[in-house]
Amino acid sequence: MRTSELPGVGVLVWNGDVDLIVGRGGRTYLLEVKPPRQPPSRRDRSLKQAELRARWPGHYAVVSSVEEALVAIGVGIEAP
Repeated sequence: MRTSELPGVGVLVWNGDVDLIVGRGGRTYLLEVKPPRQPPSRRDRSLKQAELRARWPGHYAVVSSVEEALVAIGVGIEAP
């Protein structure tokens, strides 16, 4: 699913401490994307990511798939 297919959703790919900044319904979501095939020990947050998570008062989620990202921003997923 492309973000252009989701009315009212904007996505900014960020090359900083967070991977995606998503806007939906007047809210901002910070998403950290981790590869699903890596073992959990390889998916650890960097020190900067951990500090950001500790200090950020808003929504912050770690996701491994498009489906997880959609759930994190409150978009329902219909079964095929």
